[in-house]
Amino acid sequence: GVPLELNDFDVIGREVPTIVNLQPAGKFLMEEFYYAGGLPVVLKALTEGGHFNADAMTVAGQSHRDNIIDAENFDSTVILPLDQPLAAAPHVAVLTGNLAPQGAVIKVSAASSHLLQHTGRACVFTDIDDYKARIDDENLDADENSVLVLQQCGLRGYPGMAEVGNMALPAKLLKRGITDMVRISDARMSGTAFGTVVLHVSPEAAVGGPINFVKDGDVITLDVETRM
Repeated sequence: GVPLELNDFDVIGREVPTIVNLQPAGKFLMEEFYYAGGLPVVLKALTEGGHFNADAMTVAGQSHRDNIIDAENFDSTVILPLDQPLAAAPHVAVLTGNLAPQGAVIKVSAASSHLLQHTGRACVFTDIDDYKARIDDENLDADENSVLVLQQCGLRGYPGMAEVGNMALPAKLLKRGITDMVRISDARMSGTAFGTVVLHVSPEAAVGGPINFVKDGDVITLDVETRM
């Protein structure tokens, strides 16, 4: 096997820019990515930039290099050149800290830049049912600076691990035009979702992870630059 640690994804990701102009980080849809040339074009660009080992064998019986040799970019506004990326590296960052001693993940390219370094009071939901029951309560003790925390939605806490990590914002804040807040959970979310959302917090709440002990009003700091 190949030795692989969670942090390896962060180390490698620091060097690889985002070159696909696809929602939620960018403008276009998957159909337009397909017609621009799709994944073979991306692999070819990464290979030429020294970010991808195209000599590895594939299930097709030939190397990646053979598979992508004829790849052509039909729309450079959808698949951008490496030297003119949609966003500088990283696309995804691996975080650690006292809430996630075994790691957590944030999709940096889909987050709000002004929230990548943020401190706020926790507004805690003990599980998905608690969240659904209270998120639109006008008396919810949360403002745009709060950090929404969702517990018990990891692999063991919420069997099936539904895509609930990108919690909708409180209705009272949406009415004021607030479009993003820092959100933290042991859940996952869709790859097409947008927001400053810390996911896959480990250990998860159901096995006694620190996130299970966060209370309303606790002060939480997110600092993506220092990976905490």
